[in-house]
Amino acid sequence: MREMNEYFKGILNQILDSYAIIEDLGNTSNDLHVLQIEIAKITGLFKIIFRKLSKTNDLTKDFATSAVIKLSR
Repeated sequence: MREMNEYFKGILNQILDSYAIIEDLGNTSNDLHVLQIEIAKITGLFKIIFRKLSKTNDLTKDFATSAVIKLSR
């Protein structure tokens, strides 16, 4: 479980790094391109978190179901 927490912490730090870049943007023509890149990164990182949590939740449900079946015997 600790490994999973460290994994999520690393992803959240990447999101914070992108957010910091967005905060420092000005009004130049290049900043729009940088904004698009950082938003895409953040969106992708949130998708990774969602998929990982969904997969973990499915494994927990499978474990709980198998435990209930074993207990009912």
